[in-house]
Order: sequence, then C-alpha cells, then structure tokens
Amino acid sequence: MTGIWRAVLFLYSLLLVAAGALALVLAVGRSEFMNYFAMVMSNSQNRPVITGVAAVLLLLGLITLFYSLKPNKEEPKTKTVIVTEGLDGQVSMTIPAIKVIIMKAVKKVEGIKDIKATINSKPEGLDVLLHTMINPDYNVPEMSERIQTAVKQQLETTGGLKVFSIRVLIDDLGPSAK
Repeated sequence: MTGIWRAVLFLYSLLLVAAGALALVLAVGRSEFMNYFAMVMSNSQNRPVITGVAAVLLLLGLITLFYSLKPNKEEPKTKTVIVTEGLDGQVSMTIPAIKVIIMKAVKKVEGIKDIKATINSKPEGLDVLLHTMINPDYNVPEMSERIQTAVKQQLETTGGLKVFSIRVLIDDLGPSAK
C-alpha cells in the first residue's frame, strides 16, 4: 500500500470515528450539533465549500470502492522459481528452499564465517548474490571462486536449477581462527 492510499485510509478512519461519535451524541438526546449544522447550511456562502468537500469525499469513496473490488494481481508472498515445465505439469521451488541448498553448498567451503543469499529469478537462470564474511587468513579471489563453484554445482545437481550468475560480495573479514 502506497503512502497516498494510507493517507486516504487514515482519512476514512477519522471520518468513521467522527460519524460514530456524532451518532452516539445524537442517540443520547443531544441535538446541539444538528442545530449548528442547520445554521451553517442556511448560510449561502458556506454551501460551495461544503459541496466541494462532499464531492472530494464522494470521489475518494468511489475510487476506494473501485480498487477494493478489483482483483488482486500481486505476486504470492513466497516467490517460486520454475525448475522444469513440461506436458505433465510444472515443478517449482521456493526461494527459501533454494537458500537451503546454497547453505548446504557453502558448508563444504572452509573459511566462511557468515553468508546471506539474495536470489533473483531471470529468464536466463538464477542470479545469486552472496554477502559473505570470511576468515582473513584465506585468499579472497580463491575463496570466492570456490564458493561460486560449490554453489553452482549444488544448485544444478541437487535443485536442477539453471544458474545465470553467482556474485560474491565480501562484506567483512572476520577475526582469524587462532
């Protein structure tokens, strides 16, 4: 939900609170507000302002009604990646399942302190970004190449996934293991 729609929803909430409070005041027998409203409406200078406010509220109400009845075309909460698609149907895998495969591959590489994976599905295959923290005693280019190879092999053999690119970002060099 964008900021504009949050503001509209906030405005409607305030209007509902005001309408409920007014109905409650009228239900207990207090009619001063109705007398004040009749006095404001009897003045011809106030009518264009009240008409404008009422027209804007009516327009916002119709727009909100239209959007609330429109079917929701958002992507599902858990994004999936298609593994294979054939005559018999489709096999897909969730992003969390792919991350589990990546973590299994990374455990085989020595010297990694921490890793976080970001996965994007492209028509060419998976685009994987690995934020890593490694032991400073290891060679960074060698380590990056071992991580890329291990992750790519694991995704292709275990998951049956096509890999487009694996980018390794060394976020931090952790303390060396002594």
